[in-house]
Amino acid sequence: PFLVPDAQGRVVTGVMDLLVETEAGWWVFDHKSDETDDLAGRFAEYLPQLQAYADAVRQALPGKPVLGVGVNWVVRGEVMLTNLVTSKT
Repeated sequence: PFLVPDAQGRVVTGVMDLLVETEAGWWVFDHKSDETDDLAGRFAEYLPQLQAYADAVRQALPGKPVLGVGVNWVVRGEVMLTNLVTSKT
């Protein structure tokens, strides 16, 4: 769980499902059980939530960059990632 202020001074709260630390930096993941044929579209809907989590990690753990965010589509057994360093999905 986390509680951090955003750039507008609002308090953002949430619960990250998975935070992975690598030598190079952090990865933030959320587990989703949605059943959809449009994973890319649904991923785009969750991206603001994931970016808020990434911002929280940057504030709380400034020693390493947040490399990216991802969704683990539990029902499908697939993972989608966005690399925040190069901004590629």
